[in-house]
Amino acid sequence: MKKSSVVNHNEVFYCEHLVLTRKTMQDIDDFRVTNSEGKGLLEYLQNNAYHDEKLGAQRIYLVRDMITDELVAFFGLKTGMVSQNERAVKIDNEERIVFDMISGIELAELAVNDIYIRHNPASKGCGLIIFNDFILPICEQAKQLVGCEILYGFSVDEKGKLLDRYLNEYNFARLDPESEAKVQDRLRPYFDKGCVFIYQKI
Repeated sequence: MKKSSVVNHNEVFYCEHLVLTRKTMQDIDDFRVTNSEGKGLLEYLQNNAYHDEKLGAQRIYLVRDMITDELVAFFGLKTGMVSQNERAVKIDNEERIVFDMISGIELAELAVNDIYIRHNPASKGCGLIIFNDFILPICEQAKQLVGCEILYGFSVDEKGKLLDRYLNEYNFARLDPESEAKVQDRLRPYFDKGCVFIYQKI
């Protein structure tokens, strides 16, 4: 465990900021996500993650095995705002569109390394551990420093098992269909086409 970059740890894993050493570059090249929904995540990690980290556009975290240092997963967090309750009002005899803004943190990426799971089958399902032990505490720390009301993201399409898992095990929720459609039209990144807006209170 490289202590200088470590953010947090539990008994099994540790979480560190993205630091591009030769070992990390090799780990990123070797990272695999076999399901089709994960291809965009893999492309992001291998082609854009370091660039966004360097710009400060997003904070990228790597999760590693406490004993072997193997790359287990990665996730990305960034600040954001979600608009809600869009409506037309008259201001000075002029009709304007207004809406409420909700401050939040976007869980922009979360992917587990299939190679790690293949070597460590007992760790299947470790995404929930990573979410509870690393992602939520970081969000709680952020909330102590700046205003943020929700954690949100875009999950795979509504027929996917992963979306069910996010809703049932990770405690995310969906908006009503009309609000969901509006939010997705405004906020959903181009590479998340077909994904569904999900959120939870921090």
